[in-house]
Amino acid sequence: MEFTELDRNALYDIWMSQKAKMHITQMEMAKRLGLSLHEFSGLLRGNSPLTLGFVKQLCEQLHVRPGQVILVPGSSCTPS
Repeated sequence: MEFTELDRNALYDIWMSQKAKMHITQMEMAKRLGLSLHEFSGLLRGNSPLTLGFVKQLCEQLHVRPGQVILVPGSSCTPS
């Protein structure tokens, strides 16, 4: 599955919103996902291609369903 720049922007927006609500830093989230800060930043900023696995993991950590953020096959658009 290929993600568009609109998908990336939507993911970035939900990250910014949820990180403030959850009081979590980018470094903490990178560690939760098993990534370096550089890798995490690259995925959100467009330096690295998004993968379905990353999107699902990030959404799980942010307590949102991927379908709330982007169109993911087999996901629901209802809040978790």
